Amino acid sequence: MNIGVNFKFLGTIDPQPLIESLSKIEDVDWGADTFRQDTYKGIHSATQAIHLIYDTDFRHFNGTKHKYWSLLNMEELLKPVMESLKKEYGPGYLARAVFVKLFAGKNVARHIDVGGSYTLSHRIHISLIAEEDNIMYIVRDEDKTFKLGEIWEINDMVEHEVKNNSQIDRINLIMDYATLDGKGWWWK
Repeated sequence: MNIGVNFKFLGTIDPQPLIESLSKIEDVDWGADTFRQDTYKGIHSATQAIHLIYDTDFRHFNGTKHKYWSLLNMEELLKPVMESLKKEYGPGYLARAVFVKLFAGKNVARHIDVGGSYTLSHRIHISLIAEEDNIMYIVRDEDKTFKLGEIWEINDMVEHEVKNNSQIDRINLIMDYATLDGKGWWWK
């Protein structure tokens, strides 16, 4: 969504419950679904993802909840986040939710997210595993570092990228929050 600014800070949560949930993910599952890497070669090729709510047709409603959504009890874990988002934007739901691992020393190339649902959703990042000062989030020509547990919205309708200049893989929870205000009812 074009939010008119590059970044918007939305608050902080205790990241520990989400961080602990990551230990329940099987290593083999991180590399099992390569849709993002295959579809966006050169952009997301240095990432792996665990789809929590995700569909390859990028539907805006009735997203498919994948196995780790229930295995990790994500509905319960995300209550503090959803309360923050509801307070900021009004009632809504997650069109997508994904854990994304960016490999140490690698980047997500500069790009713009395209598609109807992206224009209607708030792109939310929560940093969970990171050498905080060595991960650069760049939107247009502004860069920021995110502390663990901080909730940030980024403007994904303009050029943005991520640089992991650290020695460890970075893991974020990335979500697309859509409001129930009537926007996007024409979309899937």
